[in-house]
Amino acid sequence: MKNRIARFAINALALLILAGPAFAGSGSFSFTRPTNKNDSTVKITERTSSGALITRTKATITPGMTAEQKRDAIKEALEANGYTVTSTGTPPADPGITISGVRGGRKLWFDPGATGEAKDSVTVPRARHASVSFDGVFDTLDWDGSAATFTAGIITDHGEVSVTYRAEELGGAPVSGDYLAGRLFSDLYDAASDLGAQLTLDGSTILVDFDAGAAQGDDVGLIFGTTSPSKGLSAGARIEGPVNFPPGVIVPEIPASGSTFNGQ
Repeated sequence: MKNRIARFAINALALLILAGPAFAGSGSFSFTRPTNKNDSTVKITERTSSGALITRTKATITPGMTAEQKRDAIKEALEANGYTVTSTGTPPADPGITISGVRGGRKLWFDPGATGEAKDSVTVPRARHASVSFDGVFDTLDWDGSAATFTAGIITDHGEVSVTYRAEELGGAPVSGDYLAGRLFSDLYDAASDLGAQLTLDGSTILVDFDAGAAQGDDVGLIFGTTSPSKGLSAGARIEGPVNFPPGVIVPEIPASGSTFNGQ
């Protein structure tokens, strides 16, 4: 009997693999107005669960673009790279995109470059793992010479929380990503826990594990942003592919990176 169930499971899995979309999920990003004074390149990277690079899509954000224009430039670049992308959000909501048809277990990672946005976000339906990184050293003045801001936050079905620092709260000098991540981690830890997210600090990266109770809806993910012109901020989440197997079928788990998720 066990062998028969196992064979049935393997056959069902094979059919679903051939079907392709059964394993597919989606990831969404939203954007606020870029403030860069020079051309800046943003990147969306897709990797396997083990971290191998699949594709990296680049888009050029030119000075003076609105949030909608930035969204449209990223959407066009992704479509040219073979992705299925839909536009989301109309003012006053932050404009964004949803990338569909991404295989479950893959990671989508966004690097906003030097666009100087106060707040971006990444959400994945039923997300279980995500992370945000502040790599390198960050200027504490924004593109206009005012105090830069640095933001990180958590989104779950239970609500959202974010923390924003202004440059003067960080000593007013170039600040290291390790220090930024540590400060944000400390201030977010308890509130994130209340929302069903467990945070782990790994140098300049905040790793996020969402518990099953917090990962049931469409809006599970991260808030991140900086108005600093320095590069080094990036964030992403693992795609959770919805798969509906017949009752009683034992299904191999989609490969996962667990709490070591890092999409770069």
